[in-house]
Amino acid sequence: MISFEKRMIKNSENLFNNKKYVPFCIGLVSELMGVSLREMKVSRVRDKTLARHLLHYALRSKTTLTLEGIGKITNKNHSTVIHSVRYINDASENDIYISTLKNCIDNEKASPIFASRNLFTEASIVNKSVPVRVEEIIRIVLKNIGKWSQDKI
Repeated sequence: MISFEKRMIKNSENLFNNKKYVPFCIGLVSELMGVSLREMKVSRVRDKTLARHLLHYALRSKTTLTLEGIGKITNKNHSTVIHSVRYINDASENDIYISTLKNCIDNEKASPIFASRNLFTEASIVNKSVPVRVEEIIRIVLKNIGKWSQDKI
């Protein structure tokens, strides 16, 4: 006899919408954060953890997967998924970087600012004497965009 929870997980995973949006959400978050699904599953590094939080948020908002079904994709439990979704919603109110990422997921397209990640990464590889955290550079740029646009007015 299959339990109710397992039946719900199986039913939610088989919906067409989920088959379309699960790979889309994974691809979008990977593009935004420059992180593969494998890295999101296992890493405890801050940027990769944020990517996992964003993936949980994207899957929760774009699919009908249950919390357990979403957790199954990233090898996490349902309470971690709840925490991730709440974290993204709460942090987006105070942090422009997370707010921008959340808006990209809500609008289903990556902002052009994230395309520059590869340039920053290449620059940090060339100049190994100075450690560069690409995500921090993007965070600073996003934080100052409002200031720069006000200065030009």
